Amino acid sequence: MGQSPEGEAVSDDEDGMEFHQGKICFGGKYLKESSSFTSHITKIAPKGSILLCVRAPVGIVNITEREICIGRGLCSLKPKYEIDSDFWFYWMQSLQSIFEQKATGTTFKAISIDVIKKQIISVPPVEEQKRIVQKICELYSQLDKITLNLF
Repeated sequence: MGQSPEGEAVSDDEDGMEFHQGKICFGGKYLKESSSFTSHITKIAPKGSILLCVRAPVGIVNITEREICIGRGLCSLKPKYEIDSDFWFYWMQSLQSIFEQKATGTTFKAISIDVIKKQIISVPPVEEQKRIVQKICELYSQLDKITLNLF
């Protein structure tokens, strides 16, 4: 789970580590670069980890291709077992509605580390993971073609 540095320790001065607080720099799948940096590094998301929004909005995911510092709005997930990063991304993406249902709070919805830790994730063998990702990409490609034909 992320932990935000003190406000004065975050700036656009590139002396420090790139800092992300929430989904503002999320792309379709991969994290975009932030203009915020911190020299007071609190929690690090390693390269290749899944970033999960844990507060408003809950359950949105992205992959980071570089090591970054994360604040309270994010959680970094790095599996201990061999999991294809694309499979991991799509699997976590499929859990968004579950995380939204389990979110609590009055000012803004959030999920705790316990909610994340208790989520069961079935992990097929790596070759099967790759076949599943290939099929998902194929289906998305077909969906894009259908969408383009509608306009």
